[in-house]
Amino acid sequence: FLPAAWLVVTPSLRTSGLLAALTDRDARTLLAILTALTPDGRFTATAPSAASALGVSEKDVSERLRALMAVTFEGTPLVVEIPHEQ
Repeated sequence: FLPAAWLVVTPSLRTSGLLAALTDRDARTLLAILTALTPDGRFTATAPSAASALGVSEKDVSERLRALMAVTFEGTPLVVEIPHEQ
């Protein structure tokens, strides 16, 4: 059994400057990622499911994820790719 992951949005999203730092596109992509995380932080969405959630093509999902991995806030990347264990 894995407990459900929780996302709590507080005024800090706005007051920290993160909300202003994100483009609309990056904010939507980040929210889509957050809805597909397991409690231990693994991203479980497939390209087709992420594309459907965002209303874009699978190619666009890949580009959005790459772009989001380039976004930093206070010197820290918002999203990092961790290779699958073999």
